[in-house]
Amino acid sequence: MLLANEILRADLPHLVTSLPGPCAQALIHRDSQVLSPSYTRCYPLVVERGQGAIVEDVDGNRFLDCNAGIAVASTGHCHPEVVAAMQKQAARLIHMSGTDFYYENMIQLAEKLDAISPGDFPHRVYFGNSGTEATEAAMKLARYHTGREKFIAFYGSFHGRTMGALSLTASKVVQRKGFGNLVPGVHHATFPNTYRRPAGMTADDYAVSCVRAIEDQLFRTVLPPEDVAAIIVEPIQGEGGYLIPPRVFHEELRALADRHGILLIHDEVQSGMGRTGKMWASEHFGVVPDIVNSAKGLASGMPLVLVETIASGLRIVSTLRKRSRLGSRFSTMASIIQSTSANRFRSSSKFPTVTRRESDASKNAAGFDFLAPSSPAAAILLRAGPSASGGTMSSSMEGTPALAKCAAMRAPIVPAPRTATL
Repeated sequence: MLLANEILRADLPHLVTSLPGPCAQALIHRDSQVLSPSYTRCYPLVVERGQGAIVEDVDGNRFLDCNAGIAVASTGHCHPEVVAAMQKQAARLIHMSGTDFYYENMIQLAEKLDAISPGDFPHRVYFGNSGTEATEAAMKLARYHTGREKFIAFYGSFHGRTMGALSLTASKVVQRKGFGNLVPGVHHATFPNTYRRPAGMTADDYAVSCVRAIEDQLFRTVLPPEDVAAIIVEPIQGEGGYLIPPRVFHEELRALADRHGILLIHDEVQSGMGRTGKMWASEHFGVVPDIVNSAKGLASGMPLVLVETIASGLRIVSTLRKRSRLGSRFSTMASIIQSTSANRFRSSSKFPTVTRRESDASKNAAGFDFLAPSSPAAAILLRAGPSASGGTMSSSMEGTPALAKCAAMRAPIVPAPRTATL
């Protein structure tokens, strides 16, 4: 294990040219000739290399990176163990397609992710590519789970910039300008900025009033609650100003969702993976959401996203009966992450298998057997709990000897024949 002083630069930031330097200026000019202007650069930094918390530009100027890239490099830039794992995997296998084949490292990574998930129950994992893709997948899951179409998000929020995610984002008008109609049925509510609360009102009272406005205004005037699939919220709002709401805000929001059978989605792309002192920011508020999106720091620079889904009391057995692919198809991050970032997670010696009673084959369709990981860059963990259609779960270790034998032989696990027709 490397010590901090072995990966941090002792000389720290150092400037050798004016900024931007001549090499940086030349590259910025070339960039302007060929790359899309949709890239929004805040300052003229042209990075050549990084190590630990230091980045160096093409002119040899060194900077202290207080942003960890874009809140991504959780183990620092180019951590030796991360680099070694990437090199090892690149020499073994680059292309993979989890939608079509099985890979042991995908299973290992899924087990690691399952081990750090809130709640003492088995989960399922779906892999994709990016934070905004995770939002899209969460929206699709929410609609499919509930049979409802509409969403509630919050002013000041950021959930991504693809069309569905952008419909939820309400941070800056420039992000929406020029793109016409977005996904319909998205409504926004006020996030409690306690620094700008009404005079004479306590922070808790203001937070409660923000939630009650959803019921007293939206639900009574323009939005039937039975049409709402999910409420999506950042536990700690990021781009809106790094706003930490009172605990009661999330408690009231959870209660509101429960009263109306609405899914609660926590977007932890910025706040998750230990950035607040706990693995999930939601843990500070004592609230368990139904879906959690996380990314950035999860893989310390690689494009990995985690979406944890807790589908209590919903039609979880029918969610993927049509073998729906929620994301794109390619990545080779599984063993890289399993060997590096994932080995920091809490391990578990017992990963319960899940059995499901085929009481309604046309609806159950083998449950989540066809949860098709497209790439380990976005993971959706699905709680296997009691289902509305009568499916039952078992957390026993049935099949453990067979799994142990497969592990000893380094052989893939062949799934049992399915009787359901897809």
